[in-house]
Amino acid sequence: MTCCVWRKMHAACTGSILALLFSFAGDDRAQDRDPTVVTKLRILHQDAPVQILGMKLPYRSERQAGHYEPSVHLRNTSSSKTSRIWVEAIITDPQGHVVSTDSNGPNELRPAERVISPGAEGWVRETVLRSDTFLMAAKRLRSNCISVDVLVMRVDFADGTSWNPDRPKRLAASKLPERIDETVGCSSATASEGEIGGLTSVQFMSGQELRGPKDSFELQSYSFSCSLHSDEGQIVGSCPF
Repeated sequence: MTCCVWRKMHAACTGSILALLFSFAGDDRAQDRDPTVVTKLRILHQDAPVQILGMKLPYRSERQAGHYEPSVHLRNTSSSKTSRIWVEAIITDPQGHVVSTDSNGPNELRPAERVISPGAEGWVRETVLRSDTFLMAAKRLRSNCISVDVLVMRVDFADGTSWNPDRPKRLAASKLPERIDETVGCSSATASEGEIGGLTSVQFMSGQELRGPKDSFELQSYSFSCSLHSDEGQIVGSCPF
């Protein structure tokens, strides 16, 4: 009887010690995790002569060649051929602070992609959708969770005319009721304001990809996380392709 009691006590004690050890190990693993910043993107549907129909993550062959820009699917609904198209990203933190970014690089580097005939469609690479761009925007906002509305900012046509709604109207459009809930997915964002503010540079994580379907699929929205780590006293961000 005494032997049985001792065995039960021994088993219970051993189980408690193992549980405690696993608990400490779990704490260590939690502490070892790098702080993260979450970005959520979606297409903002607008009343514009050029419509964004979808987004696509960069193909593996493009990433291997050093091209990390997602692509956007554009349709020209006007009666004129386009010559230049600007895409804008309006970036918002959960408190409602806003920054925006756009680039003329695609018009300069790949002008043929921006020429779309009336009623035609095309896929174009878009610099403003790079993941490192959004992490630096999160630094400006000092926020570990940001939401991004992707929209057409301006269109120049081959006949010399342009479509260019003013910025207040674009910002108002991005606040439509169907806007992504800013709190969704933010629970996995763990970087502190100080860590984000101290960010000095961004690199791409080798072998890591943006979360979502295979890169041959067209997306209306997706999300991803970037991690922050210390490198020789500097805070460096690592983002997926």
